Amino acid sequence: MRATPGFVIHLGLAAACTVDAASDDASAFTATETETAADGSTTASTGSATGASATVASATATGATTIDTAADDASDSSDDDGHGDSTGGTPDDGALPPKLVAGYWQMWQGPRVAEITANAPEYNLQYAAFALGTESGTGHVSFDPVFSPPDELRLDIAASRAAGSRWLLSIGGGGEGAITLLEASHADQMVESLIPIIDDYGFDGIDFDLESGPSGWSVDAMAAVAQQLDAHYGPQFIISAAPRPYEDEYRDAALAMGDTLDLFGFQFYDAPEFNDPQFLHDNIVYRVNQAIDLGIPASKIMIGCITYSDYGYGHNTVEVYRDIFLELEQDHPDLRGVFIWETSLDALEGWSFAHGMGAALLP
Repeated sequence: MRATPGFVIHLGLAAACTVDAASDDASAFTATETETAADGSTTASTGSATGASATVASATATGATTIDTAADDASDSSDDDGHGDSTGGTPDDGALPPKLVAGYWQMWQGPRVAEITANAPEYNLQYAAFALGTESGTGHVSFDPVFSPPDELRLDIAASRAAGSRWLLSIGGGGEGAITLLEASHADQMVESLIPIIDDYGFDGIDFDLESGPSGWSVDAMAAVAQQLDAHYGPQFIISAAPRPYEDEYRDAALAMGDTLDLFGFQFYDAPEFNDPQFLHDNIVYRVNQAIDLGIPASKIMIGCITYSDYGYGHNTVEVYRDIFLELEQDHPDLRGVFIWETSLDALEGWSFAHGMGAALLP
């Protein structure tokens, strides 16, 4: 999904594994992910999902790309999660806006946060990617913003927040294999290492993007991290999760976290089938309705997008994603918003995602 420089990584899963997927046609797809190393080599991982399972395999190419590529109450009227309510407001009052246009800031490629603030003010939620594991087999994490000097990033995040955006620290990413979050001790380690980072940079919350599957994290341990941070910071602290569509264990985690979880953002990209607007439409509609039927409120659900026209794997246009969101919003008025992986790709196309989605979703 997302790249860690310095070495080639293979998705954070075993080279061959099975991934649960629903059996209807709308849920069947081939996941493709690339990881770019510092030397320019890339790892492309593909997996097909048809019916009950998906087989994932990896292959490595050299110099194929210079772009680090991306990851991945049943009532719609409720936003009673005890966290950012949907009444709008600034970061200082702990409220999330009723509609969100969000972007992942990728710490290896940027762009400068000040550039985002100046050119794409529509981004009212941003994710700093990523906090990575520091010691294999533990829950300890660290955050090293390679692209921006820490002092600059602190100031730029503060200015972005003052302008009305919220900032979450995203944990994990594609290919991150060091983090283990299986037991209570791992949860304690993660919280212990997260709190100083959150306090240092002024983050408003965290985003779970652990992609190692059940071998790397458990529902109980993830919920424990969320609950401990909620208890430490209070109900204004934002908890988010960003599953790939077939990662059903995240639905279990969402239900286990209950009101502690604020946002649940599907990664509807990185499968070649998502290049087909009809397939993308059917998959998004299916997965969003399925999550709502299971008890995840529409007010928590985000639709993840990649819209960069030269992206080599599953993506689509701003207009296609926008129209799918607006169609779903007819049935689920509280559907929360959209996000893009990643803001450096949006910058390459004149901030078309921020501007297009902002015009469609925001007041």
